[in-house]
Amino acid sequence: MDDFLVLLQAKLDEAKSKGNVNADIDKIQGQINKLKIQTEIDPKTISNLTKQLEGIINQKITISNIEINQNNVAKTAQQTGQQIGNAISQGVGNVIQKGNFTKVFKSTGNFNNIAKDAEEYFKTLSKTVSVQEQLGKKNNLESFTVSLKNAEGVVEQLRYKYKELKDDFGNVTNRYFEYSGGTINDNGVIKQMNAISSKADSLQTKLDKLKANYSDLNSSRPIKDSSNISALSQQYDKVAQAIDNVRNSDNSTSSSMISNAQREITVLESMVTQFRNAENVATQMKSVDISSGIAQAQERLGKLRADSTGFEQMTQTLRELDTAIANVGDKSSLEAFIDKLRVAESQLSRIKAETKSLAQVNKIQLSIETGGYESKVESLISKTRQWTDENGNARISTTALSTALDNLGKASSTLSNKNTVENQKALISAEKELKTQIDSVTNSVRKMNAELAKDSAISSLHNQVTDFMSKNGKTVKYFGTDLKQIFNDTVQGSKLSNQELSVLKQRFIDIQTVARNTGKLGKTWFQTLREGMSSFSYWTSSTFLVMKAIQSIKGGLSSVTALDTALVDLKKTTTMTASELEEFYYASNDVAKQMGVTTEEIINQASAWSRLN
Repeated sequence: MDDFLVLLQAKLDEAKSKGNVNADIDKIQGQINKLKIQTEIDPKTISNLTKQLEGIINQKITISNIEINQNNVAKTAQQTGQQIGNAISQGVGNVIQKGNFTKVFKSTGNFNNIAKDAEEYFKTLSKTVSVQEQLGKKNNLESFTVSLKNAEGVVEQLRYKYKELKDDFGNVTNRYFEYSGGTINDNGVIKQMNAISSKADSLQTKLDKLKANYSDLNSSRPIKDSSNISALSQQYDKVAQAIDNVRNSDNSTSSSMISNAQREITVLESMVTQFRNAENVATQMKSVDISSGIAQAQERLGKLRADSTGFEQMTQTLRELDTAIANVGDKSSLEAFIDKLRVAESQLSRIKAETKSLAQVNKIQLSIETGGYESKVESLISKTRQWTDENGNARISTTALSTALDNLGKASSTLSNKNTVENQKALISAEKELKTQIDSVTNSVRKMNAELAKDSAISSLHNQVTDFMSKNGKTVKYFGTDLKQIFNDTVQGSKLSNQELSVLKQRFIDIQTVARNTGKLGKTWFQTLREGMSSFSYWTSSTFLVMKAIQSIKGGLSSVTALDTALVDLKKTTTMTASELEEFYYASNDVAKQMGVTTEEIINQASAWSRLN
């Protein structure tokens, strides 16, 4: 036994990896199940053993009373070992949960569908999830790997392996898929889960405090009426269920689930206040004399009648109260009437709440039918497209907004098919979630508008620079680097702040100003000549006549007949690159054919004109 305890101490080292601990649990469980308790063992010895184990694993172990029967020692040993083993497994599991992210998957249906259950679970943590299954020889699921993107876009993998727990007789006692490796980075996915869990905890704390308050019979205004206590109990269950829904929600549904839970808590608080006041008034009335009590009851009935105006559901109740008040003649009948009056007041409160809810539902349905929500969402989505990336996608995500609109439409259809209180609440909740998403996207648009320049403004500057560069070759020659930088900074998908765009605009203005002051505006002579040569009419224009005059004045040029010589001469008189010279040569050849002259003559005329410029 001492050796066993030493081994257990070592095996349960919290610093060990999850895989090692799982393997060690199996070994320890096997030893425990095979543990033989000698015939002289007694309850005191079992108690001492239990305390030692509790100290080692820091986990409470509960072992039922086992009376020692000398004729059934083996069975006793097996029962004791099994209970200790279960307690150890539970204790180790609790320790492991404090380390890396772990989750055990079980299935109540087809065990091979467990991978799909895992995929659905992880979709609540990340939109990008895939599961790779590994099947055994009998086409049964043996393991699977979950791949998902964390908040930083990094793909992480979690591995799960099929596991069976058996007793000493080889019978399978438990089946599940156990986490066997990999982690989720705590950069968004886990934070999201923790935030939802934290909110659920705070709601639960609020509910617990509220229950402790209204359940206190020693308070100054206790709630003792059985019907009131029953109503509070029912509402408490609703709140508890709503909080459970929060715990099971994900990022897309948590907002609506939290709102619903808070709303149910508010209803519970209102009921507590109402019941306290009603019972307090009833208590006060019971202490006065009959005549005064009847007068107060009649006054209270009158107020109820006034408050019930417009609510036909209260008509029969008011008639019954009128009959009851007329029959009050002693303390007992007065108390009975007060009880009926209190029930009627509660009834009116419920009717008012239901009427208000119905009015809200009708308003929502009308807006859906007239396209009010759809129009608002479409307009908002259109505004988000003022800022897009290089792929043309809006920088502001509207996925949750569109989903909320779809969910509202589904809730509306469900209510139309079956008008129930639950479906009405679902519609109101869906509409509230849509408003939350509308507010979220609207705030994003406002923030983006304050920080980033719109695509239209960036595109406008880009087009201005493009047009300027095409018309002012001289400027490009001297300020090409700056102009091309502005051009590249304003291409489609560029992300510029309003200030950055303003700086680029000013740089562009400064370049134009300097170019104008230094005579660097306009096209280069090559641009002009090349554009002119694109049409035959150019050669009948005044420009061509000037060139002919130059040819007469520079008669010596006619002696140059070799084409290579002419091109070399042209290169010397211009700043054209090799590719520009080649382009000019082919253009000259086409014009020469139209004019009926040689290509050399065209090139020579260009050289002469270049020298004059």
